[in-house]
Amino acid sequence: MVFTSSAQGDTAVSSNKSRDFLPQLARTNSIRIDAQNFNRGKIYGEPDDVARFLYFTKTALEFLLKSRKQPDIIHIHDWPTAVAAPLIRDVYHKLGLSPGAVILTIHNLHHQGKCSARDLSQIGLRGGDFLTEQSMQDPRDPTLINLLKGGIEFSDAVTTVS
Repeated sequence: MVFTSSAQGDTAVSSNKSRDFLPQLARTNSIRIDAQNFNRGKIYGEPDDVARFLYFTKTALEFLLKSRKQPDIIHIHDWPTAVAAPLIRDVYHKLGLSPGAVILTIHNLHHQGKCSARDLSQIGLRGGDFLTEQSMQDPRDPTLINLLKGGIEFSDAVTTVS
């Protein structure tokens, strides 16, 4: 997840690979958000993927809120951070976090991040409210939440890379 704010010159980059790009951001302050739950030798394919990424995304938004940062753009990528879009709209906007736009980039449509409504409730959303066709309900299994669909529905713009 990358946070930028041209007005304040702030950027937060969350990838280990971000160090390679930091020289290009020489005129901005950079903050790397890291979590020990991601230091495993692989990023995806673990039984707790949904819980880890929901926690990571909520923590990143909490950081922005508590540090009083107002990014021009919050750029989220794929299902692991897609829940940021509904979290911003339904929780963080009311608390004062008002980015100019939320942009979702889809790298791999195959992986969509499916979970229960209870998982959303654990991060401050009313999970059951999102189990509708117009919201985050998975089109193949209506008992599940589809995180990527939520990112698509609640982002201001969607881009793809392939």
